[in-house]
Amino acid sequence: MDPKEHDDHSLSKKDEFQEAVEQLFYASPFHEILNSFQKIISDQLQHSSISMNLTEKNGELQIDITVPESFQNGDIMIEAKSRYLHIALKEETKGGNSQSFSSLSRTILLPYPVREETMKTSWNRNVLTVSFPAQKKHE
Repeated sequence: MDPKEHDDHSLSKKDEFQEAVEQLFYASPFHEILNSFQKIISDQLQHSSISMNLTEKNGELQIDITVPESFQNGDIMIEAKSRYLHIALKEETKGGNSQSFSSLSRTILLPYPVREETMKTSWNRNVLTVSFPAQKKHE
């Protein structure tokens, strides 16, 4: 048998086996379980993440922080050091005899250094806006 024919035959068997496994997997209840699990995880991640939008307008550097609903009754800690803005969210949930804690945090690099004492904050629904005076162009 020519070695090339052997390689072609091996590839063909490998492809057939892979196709058979895929068909078995997609026809089984295991596929639906995995899809359901993936949807649950995706939904949880979508509702458990901090998104930040940074803009410079009206002479201010503004960071709009979208706080997930599950953390809106918890503690929010904001810290600005040099060019970094750090936000931490903590939530405590009590139910009967049990208690659970959840937390999220995120740090972003700002375009220039800021001073925490110049920070202003405002809250509108689930968006926390943090602002700093914009850096002068000649600095």
